[in-house]
Amino acid sequence: MSTYLSDEEQIDRFKGFLKTYGNAIVTGILVALIIFFGWQYWQKKQAVERFNLATQYQQVVDSSKRLAAAPDNQTARTQYFSQADALVKANADSAQAVQTHFLSAKIAAAKGDYAIAEKQLMAATKSNVKDEGLKQLAWLRLAYMQMAQGKHDAALSSLKQVNDAAFLPSANEAKGDILVQKNDLAGAKAAYQTAWDALAKREEPRQLLQVKLESLGVQVPELKIDGPIRPASETSSIPPAAPAVPTAQSGSGA
Repeated sequence: MSTYLSDEEQIDRFKGFLKTYGNAIVTGILVALIIFFGWQYWQKKQAVERFNLATQYQQVVDSSKRLAAAPDNQTARTQYFSQADALVKANADSAQAVQTHFLSAKIAAAKGDYAIAEKQLMAATKSNVKDEGLKQLAWLRLAYMQMAQGKHDAALSSLKQVNDAAFLPSANEAKGDILVQKNDLAGAKAAYQTAWDALAKREEPRQLLQVKLESLGVQVPELKIDGPIRPASETSSIPPAAPAVPTAQSGSGA
């Protein structure tokens, strides 16, 4: 008896297979297609949204430049804040929204509207943006804006929210500035020194901070920062390379 199935038997087996598993196969294929095309659509949608947000933010920046060139132009002011408010409302937790708050605060402060500037920066600190650096910067700027209004305790409280090592020297310098205004010179000196020590470890001298320390009677030693170029005294001590040994030539006499 032949071990091979006839054509009719193969067809019957295939029909039985489809009858048993056909619905599951079709469903699996449909689900795979839905997931694939859904992923493709989501990616395209995200790309379009990122492009639109970048374009919208650029329009806000352009409006801010026009307003800076003509700060008393009410039309330019209205246009800027209209665009800025629209961006923030539609994308509250985006990096562009936080940067828009920064722009709005800068514009308000330039007009002496420190309360409005503080409100903008406070909104920036409440954002759920994923960029931790922007959050830290928002708290720093808020502290300085509160200091400008004489809200020293509020400013010191804002600085306590700065906990990233990269921003701590700036936070301590700001703390020193606030304590100077409060006439707490000993506290200011300690805050400035903490900031300077952290910057010295990172080999990042800050001239203005050095001036602040020296104005409080602290002698700040010059930082020795190694550069990529060796001093002349080091390079001169390196012995010259040995001359190359001549090779024997076929025509030389001896």
